[in-house]
Amino acid sequence: QQQQQQQQQQQLQQQNHLQQQQQQQQQPRHLQSKQFDSQQQQFDSQRYQQQYQQEQMARQQQQEHLQQQKQQQHEQAQQFGADQPVGFVPDRRVPFATESTIRMAEAAIMPLEKALMECNLEKTKLDSEYNRLAPKASRTMRDRQRMSEIERRLSDIDRETTTLRSQIRKAAPTLEV
Repeated sequence: QQQQQQQQQQQLQQQNHLQQQQQQQQQPRHLQSKQFDSQQQQFDSQRYQQQYQQEQMARQQQQEHLQQQKQQQHEQAQQFGADQPVGFVPDRRVPFATESTIRMAEAAIMPLEKALMECNLEKTKLDSEYNRLAPKASRTMRDRQRMSEIERRLSDIDRETTTLRSQIRKAAPTLEV
């Protein structure tokens, strides 16, 4: 009986020793997976930051392009000034539409309308991405960050479209009735 008890104790000790070894072998894997997850999160956040910076640069380039177009429009409007009928005063209502006023209006309005259309296209794309992410956004940090970026950009687009619409209204020729 004593021998049986000793053998059982030895077997238990061996089993405990094997379990401890297995736990020690599994622990580094667990730590490795945590390290991998943190590295993946850092990589994802860096990638999103790079995307955001690229989007910012693209917006700045677009704004610079719009300013160049405005400058060109201003220069074209000055050129059209020589073609104006006698008694024409800029920024004043005209009793009828002339060919030169139509050309000036087109030169001023077309780039603004193009920029407005591009803003609306971007807004549509972002809205669809936002709606696609909405159901699962609370699952991962990456989706939550992307949703906040989309919300930020949508508010920027709303401001841009408001200013573009007001610029289009200002650029449109006003006719006396």
